[in-house]
Amino acid sequence: MPIIMKPIIIYCLLIMITFSSCSFAVKKMVGLKSPKVQTKESVTDYLKKAHCPFNYGYILKGTSDSLTVFTNIMKGFGDVELLFGNDGIRYCYKGTETCSGVQLRKAFLEFHSNYFPCIGDTNSLDSYLSILEPLNSGSDMALEEPVDYYMLVYWSRFSGSRKRLQNDFEWMNDLKAESDLKLSIVLVNVDMQADWGLKAGKKMKMKFRLLGKRSGSLEFGEIPQS
Repeated sequence: MPIIMKPIIIYCLLIMITFSSCSFAVKKMVGLKSPKVQTKESVTDYLKKAHCPFNYGYILKGTSDSLTVFTNIMKGFGDVELLFGNDGIRYCYKGTETCSGVQLRKAFLEFHSNYFPCIGDTNSLDSYLSILEPLNSGSDMALEEPVDYYMLVYWSRFSGSRKRLQNDFEWMNDLKAESDLKLSIVLVNVDMQADWGLKAGKKMKMKFRLLGKRSGSLEFGEIPQS
């Protein structure tokens, strides 16, 4: 007799998080808001209000499947900035994972003496781009003149205020202006999207609790299915 598997919807998920050396990541987690389902139009409008100086932006591809939704949201809590050469190879500070603001500054101003191909990371730029889609018809980096390096910057509306996002954009743009690298900053929004089969404007409850200096818990509520 065949066994019929029914799809399972996760209504609540609790994730335990351990922080590495990234102290600023803890501050970012504390400032979290419950994420709201966005559209390409709402994300574009938000970037305009934040006076975004960058031309190229993407959203994550996805579906309403619970695992996909949670996986996409969690992308905003790991590597916030991903740096690639135009040959598709990813670069890291001293060849290892990093998320320090000081080290990010060195990516712009002291790149060749501090950044090397990431150790143990075989994922290419194309592999990251394969899970993205342009925010609008003019935001595809394929339209840009070739550069030497690309920096993918993950961001979300739920991770903090628009003012803080605007300050982050201004800081990165200032670093880019000071750098002698021919580099393009490409924004990747990790908010939930209505295109995934979710209900635009609805929120999913999310609560972060700091359990110590280097650990915390992140609790998700019900996914706002359309």
